[in-house]
Amino acid sequence: MNEKYFDYIEEQRMNESERNEFLRRRAEYEYLKNRRFTLYGIMFSVIGLVFILTKDLAYNYFDKQFSFIFIITGAITLAFGVGFILFRYLQNGSFSKFSESDISNQNLRSEIQDLRFELIKLRKKSGETTDYENISKTINNAIDSTITEDFIKSKIDSFYSDKAISEAKRKDILNEFENLGYRINGELTRLRKSANLNLVIGTLTTICAIFALGYEVFNNEIEFNNTTKLLSHYIPRLSIVVFVEIFAFFFLKLYKATLSDIKYFNNEKTNIDFKIISLKAALNIGDDKVIQIMLEELIKTERNFKLSKDESTVELEKAKNDTNNNQILVQLLEKLYKK
Repeated sequence: MNEKYFDYIEEQRMNESERNEFLRRRAEYEYLKNRRFTLYGIMFSVIGLVFILTKDLAYNYFDKQFSFIFIITGAITLAFGVGFILFRYLQNGSFSKFSESDISNQNLRSEIQDLRFELIKLRKKSGETTDYENISKTINNAIDSTITEDFIKSKIDSFYSDKAISEAKRKDILNEFENLGYRINGELTRLRKSANLNLVIGTLTTICAIFALGYEVFNNEIEFNNTTKLLSHYIPRLSIVVFVEIFAFFFLKLYKATLSDIKYFNNEKTNIDFKIISLKAALNIGDDKVIQIMLEELIKTERNFKLSKDESTVELEKAKNDTNNNQILVQLLEKLYKK
């Protein structure tokens, strides 16, 4: 009996140790991944700045075209670096989600589990060298006096009683609600990643367009003899800048739309949390009428909303306003083009 007990303890210890090791490795992986993103961002940013700052050196040793290549390469590399840092920050809200203390805490838990098991083994050896037979006899007597026929019947009755069955059914219902909450949390995580990516792309594209426009205006000292040469020089460049800004506007619009989706799912998550609380309260009260009312409210839950005539929602009104603003902007651009 004593050997089986310690074998069981060792098995439990191994399961706990494996779980702690998994948590430790996961925390360490997330920590290293976040550090890697930050390191990549800093590295690309430094390389980009080096290319931009050495453009004059490239111009002196080579030619103007090679200097322009230095500027473009530096701007793209710098944009990648800033993108890595922004995406890292937006995903976690800080630059140290998993600190070294989190990893050391996992290591301490594993070491405590090991020390606990070693203490159990020392107790086992102590029992074997001192009074092993008396301990075994005492354990066997305790088992014989405890595990009786009445004890087994009471355990079976408590496990398969009506109360136990109702508790199991109640747990299944609550688990279904919790699974629904987990699914919505997963969707929220996916939407946040998509929103952050759209924001980073839109922001970097806008910065690149502003940088290109500023470079063209302030660094090119070109004299034009007539208006035709002036327009032929600037119109293609300004057209590229406008195209890039439209591209950035597209991603920023996607970011705004994703924020609306995140708000919607957050509201759904709040509704589910309130329903879980209400359902738990109704089950704890044990009033059949209250439970029936709760079930009727849950059955009424409609996902595909139907609006009657002259009805609207906040989201529909926002969409109408956005459409009207876009139409006004297009009309202004058409008037400017005709002039």
